[in-house]
Amino acid sequence: MADDSRDNRPGKWLAEYLEDAHALDPKQFCQRHGQWFFVHHQPSSPIKASDSLQQTKVLNPWDDPVDTESGCEKPPARDLRFDVFQVHRKSDSLLDHIAVGRVASADVLIPDSHVSKFHAKIRRGPDGSMAIEDAGSKNGTFVNGRRIPSTKDKGAPARLESGMCVRFGDVELTLLSAADFCALCIKSAGHQP
Repeated sequence: MADDSRDNRPGKWLAEYLEDAHALDPKQFCQRHGQWFFVHHQPSSPIKASDSLQQTKVLNPWDDPVDTESGCEKPPARDLRFDVFQVHRKSDSLLDHIAVGRVASADVLIPDSHVSKFHAKIRRGPDGSMAIEDAGSKNGTFVNGRRIPSTKDKGAPARLESGMCVRFGDVELTLLSAADFCALCIKSAGHQP
């Protein structure tokens, strides 16, 4: 699947995970790709640093067009042009958290002008749970529509779970566990799990 628009992109298309979602068991999939994913859907064009996103649509692997808890609109599950960002620390990272931002050194690189260079921190608990806090960004970090406190405000981090809507500035993403992400891949390809 050659696509020139992918050559300089930090994430991958959902379609790039389809083969492994079908072929690997969940443990093997996690070992190869990680346990958590941010998924973004922008049907008109991919995220670019110069884009001014007017409307960002969020993806969840469920059928309702709008998530009643978060109010996020969901696109059709069969579209394979979802941007996918693996949520993990880079192998050369010296930080004790997963850094989200628009600079190349970020663990989760979101190249959008509304995302701060160092926008948010995600920490993993010993039990595998995840929590997020804003790193003092200009445009804020939101979980299911609620702004979370920044590290400067000394507020408590927000706990993250699969299916939650996370917005960095104007870029809205859905966090999915590997199991939910694999189910989405299979559903997007038109197969039942």
